[in-house]
Amino acid sequence: MLGGRYVDIAKEIVRPDSRLALSQRTHDYLRRRTWRTLRRLALRGAADERDWLRLAMGVLLAADDADAAVAARHEDAGWNRETRVWHSGPYSRWLVVMQLLHRHDAEWTALAGGLYWRRETPPAEHRAQRGEAWPERWDRHPEALLQLMQQSRCAGVHAFAARALQDNRTFCQALDGAQLRELLASAWNDTARFALTLVRERIEAGEPAGPWLVPLIDSPLDEARRHALDLIAEDPARYSRDVELLLRLLVSADAEVRRASRLLLQAAAGQLEAPDSFDALCTALLGWLARCDAQAPELAAICENLQWALQNPLREAGAKAPLAALLALFDHASPDVVALAAEWLLLHPASVQGLPIEVLTRLLQSDDERLRGAGVRLFTALPDDTLLAQPALFAVFCASSMPRVRSAVAPKLAQLLPGHPDFGAALMPMLRDELFRTEAAEGVFDSLLQWLCGPLAEHTRAGDSATTVRLLEARSKGAQRLGAWLLPQQPAEAFDVLQTASLGLVDAAAARQWACEQLAARPERTLAQLDDALRIFDSRWDDALAWARQWFASQGQSPQWTPALLVRLCDHKDPGAQRLGRELLTAHFELTDVTTYMLQLSQHPSSGMQLFVTNWLAAAAGGKPEVLARLEPYFLTVLSQANRGRLAKARVSEFLAAQAEQSEEAARIVARVFARQAVSGAISERARYVAGLRSIQQRYPALENPLQAAPVRAVAPRRAAVAGGPAA
Repeated sequence: MLGGRYVDIAKEIVRPDSRLALSQRTHDYLRRRTWRTLRRLALRGAADERDWLRLAMGVLLAADDADAAVAARHEDAGWNRETRVWHSGPYSRWLVVMQLLHRHDAEWTALAGGLYWRRETPPAEHRAQRGEAWPERWDRHPEALLQLMQQSRCAGVHAFAARALQDNRTFCQALDGAQLRELLASAWNDTARFALTLVRERIEAGEPAGPWLVPLIDSPLDEARRHALDLIAEDPARYSRDVELLLRLLVSADAEVRRASRLLLQAAAGQLEAPDSFDALCTALLGWLARCDAQAPELAAICENLQWALQNPLREAGAKAPLAALLALFDHASPDVVALAAEWLLLHPASVQGLPIEVLTRLLQSDDERLRGAGVRLFTALPDDTLLAQPALFAVFCASSMPRVRSAVAPKLAQLLPGHPDFGAALMPMLRDELFRTEAAEGVFDSLLQWLCGPLAEHTRAGDSATTVRLLEARSKGAQRLGAWLLPQQPAEAFDVLQTASLGLVDAAAARQWACEQLAARPERTLAQLDDALRIFDSRWDDALAWARQWFASQGQSPQWTPALLVRLCDHKDPGAQRLGRELLTAHFELTDVTTYMLQLSQHPSSGMQLFVTNWLAAAAGGKPEVLARLEPYFLTVLSQANRGRLAKARVSEFLAAQAEQSEEAARIVARVFARQAVSGAISERARYVAGLRSIQQRYPALENPLQAAPVRAVAPRRAAVAGGPAA
């Protein structure tokens, strides 16, 4: 039973946090045992002191603030209704740690055998007095205290070690500069404050402050940075030549330190040695920017500070910075660093000539407004010769989904186009091709059309007729708009009949009207290429189809109508074209062509066309078994229609029955058709086909016929039952 509840031992024992194998009681036992072992080792004296120290160090180095609790205030109501207030610390339940650090601290009280510790007042921010267990042993091992300050991850341990080490003056004075710098850089305030105290003492004792300024500036301890600024303020001219110090001031995460860097730079600008030190400082800044963490929270403010420095005291030195290192910053992961690199590059004499075009494109197309702004400034700084060699770059920017990018390149493009026609001729097809793509964002097509129909209009008009047709036939609305603008400005003679008729299929109503007008304006040319002109019947627009039916009907007497064209019209999917084709076919009907019409039109699936074909059955296939055989699929199609085509079926049936009477060869073909329909046709029509097969059998007994006559059997009638007799 655990916690008052029964548990399944088999399930509990395999859990990673099993309460059976290592329960709270087991934890408490191990804590007490560890503390008991430390006490026993201490009681044995100096002989086991090394083992005692190793165990104590193991306990303290294992302590981690990530596992600690939170200091809290507690209230308990006593028997007399008086509320008692007490406080707990983050390590109040760590028996061994609290025994080692606070065993002789009068403010802490141990409860439950040391398993829980509390105090009457809130825990102090700084440890003023020593209260650890066996202080004399720690005094004999100051190197262990130093190790705790260097390696511990617990604030309480740092506070203990720093306070204990203060009493070991000889050891503290023997610490070298590297050790103090390491302690100054500690993230634990007690350790950093301990190191700051020692550094102050050494400076006050006459040691030069210069070597300590950079470690103090880099320290996470606010007091250390303030002390460094105070030292610099005592003699700014002296320290303004220190390149490393200037660098650390400029890139400090502390806003007050960065403000001080501006004052020091301004003080250094008036010195004769400033140019050399500033050149070295700019080189050092490039190295720091290349190595800096893109996720640093203060990076944006640091880059802003560096930009101020480059625009003011470091302006001349920044213009002489190594170009290769500067260009490498454009590949940095931080947008702030890239934006700073762009501003810095504008100061360089080489300007942006060495900047790869793809980098500039990436800046202008960035989602970050700062990078786009930097890209615009770099773009406008490019020399004209470089820009004129990059029409593709302008095409990318003019088609950008970002309005600010399009607006940024517009002034420069408007400046270049008037005096450079070759550049405009190269740019126009690129912008025109963008219209065939899906619009990246609202307003992109409008912007492109303003260029193509404005400053680039002369080059746009120079396109051929095929390009105009392609624009109008495109799905893109932008391409259609450009095609509609181009069409009336191009000579009609540039479009052949097929292209003109194809324009009757496009979405633009103005283009369809233009196509109809041009086809009607020159009827001789249109009728001479009648096969191409009939392309307009493929349109899905009612206005184009209505015009085509009316105009081609008016040209019905033209000799250019050939049987193939008439059949093509009759075979068209548009019902209006079919009607027109039948009308023209009737008007142009010649007996010599009837077989051609029949064989081609018989394949049409439309019931209306099938009925129309029946008008010429006798003329085309009468007495011609070979034609009859070729029309067999047509006969089967007509006769197989269910619940429709009654008139056509009646005509075909009568025609086939008549042909079967004329010759045995024709009867054989008719018998095949009737035999299939007698099996698969509609029930109401099967009798007709059976009768036809019977007639063929009677006329041509030797002809193979699927119809077989069954003999009639005479069956005697059943006798009536005798009255009164048994039922039959």
